[in-house]
Formats: sequence, structure tokens, C-alpha cells
Amino acid sequence: GLVVASQWAQRYTAWCSVGGTGFSDWHHTALDSNRALGVWQNSTEMPSTVRRGALSAYNGYLDYTVGDTPATFNTSVLSARIKADGSLGAWNVLTSFSVGRRWHVSVVNNGYLYIMGGYADSGFPLNTPIYYSDVQVTKLKADGTLTSPNLSGCSGAVWCATSSCTTG
Repeated sequence: GLVVASQWAQRYTAWCSVGGTGFSDWHHTALDSNRALGVWQNSTEMPSTVRRGALSAYNGYLDYTVGDTPATFNTSVLSARIKADGSLGAWNVLTSFSVGRRWHVSVVNNGYLYIMGGYADSGFPLNTPIYYSDVQVTKLKADGTLTSPNLSGCSGAVWCATSSCTTG
């Protein structure tokens, strides 16, 4: 899988990791003024092999919400500091979100990290898919860790399930 994100930190930077059964290695490159990619450089490896998650960058940190490992669904959130040269610091394991899923989307807006959608299976590997339409949210702190979003009905939980997307 390939995962790419960009963030303005003196310049745009792209990160990627490639692996069919999961990945833990990361590479980074700068984008020039024409947004052309430079030479890829090795960066800090994740503490475990993961795949099918979502990547977001905010306030100098790269956050990866894990989809699954090669053997099971996962609810981990991994975070690494983005250094001035675009390389990554050590990955830290943060507070997990509530329901394991893969192929979800993560978005950061105004200091809040949202996880939306995705699916799981009634068994692993794929049996009967279970599609999620919920939105989970947490607040990102300046040090890259997570805290309660302090939303109504969340009771101080670090991750809060807000509403479901519906059609009709």
C-alpha cells in the first residue's frame, strides 16, 4: 500500500510506505516550488507492521490511524514528530479509537482528528463485511498526544462517537 500526506513545514513534504502485506518502513521527500518530488530518503520505522489505515498531518506531527495488521483489525493511533528536514521522529502509540476498521478516512480540522467510515468483517480474513457510517473525534494536543474533545455526551472520553452519516 502507498500512503501519502503533505504539510507545510517550511516546505511541502510527502511520506510513503510500500508493502503488500503491511508496512513499517517510511520514506520522505521534499516537493520543489513546482511540486515535483525530490529523492526519497529513509525515515523512522513504525513499531509494528500495519496496513489499510489513514494518514493525517497536523501541527508538526504525522498521525496514522491503523486499519489492520496482517492478522487482525486494529484500533491504534500512531504519531511521529515531523522534523525540520521532513524526516520523522520516533513513533508513539496513542489512545486507541473504539471500533477496529480498515479503509477509513481521517481528517484533521481546527485541532480535532476525525475518523470516518471504513469497514470490518464478521471474521478475519474477509467473510461478511460490516460497513461503518459513524464519525469518531478526538482533540489533538500541541505535544502530539490526544485528549477529550469535550463534546456533549462524551463523558470525558478521549475518543467520542459523534453521529452517523445517512443518506436519503
